[in-house]
Amino acid sequence: MAHPGVVLKRPVGTAKPFREHADLPTSLPLSEPGFETRTSHKKTKKQASRPANAGAEREAAIAYAREERKREQAREREEAALERSRARSEQAIAQLQAALDAAQRDHDEKRAFIEEQRAALDKQVTAEDERWHKLEDRLQTALRKARK
Repeated sequence: MAHPGVVLKRPVGTAKPFREHADLPTSLPLSEPGFETRTSHKKTKKQASRPANAGAEREAAIAYAREERKREQAREREEAALERSRARSEQAIAQLQAALDAAQRDHDEKRAFIEEQRAALDKQVTAEDERWHKLEDRLQTALRKARK
């Protein structure tokens, strides 16, 4: 490099060598090496299939079937456990509902008994008030007569 600090450039989109003054490209070649468009995709290579081994395929099929049975059995066990859990939950809910209903009936009976007692006491209070008013009126009258 004869001049340090000089920026070397090359034409945009090309693989031409770097120079101090780059020329503008006249056209952008699509087939020039090192040039790729943004939409270009690499082609995937198709893998060559291996020759079939009948014994290995049979063993793989048997192993797959065995694993499939294991998965099916595990799924059935999970479903059975879920069903048992659901049944226990429903039974517990039914027992609690029965207990709630029994407590509600007991409460209603006690409340009805208390209401009956309250009605009887209200009658007694009314009768006592009437008796008192009669007695008070009689005594007030007697007191007025005695003061005259």
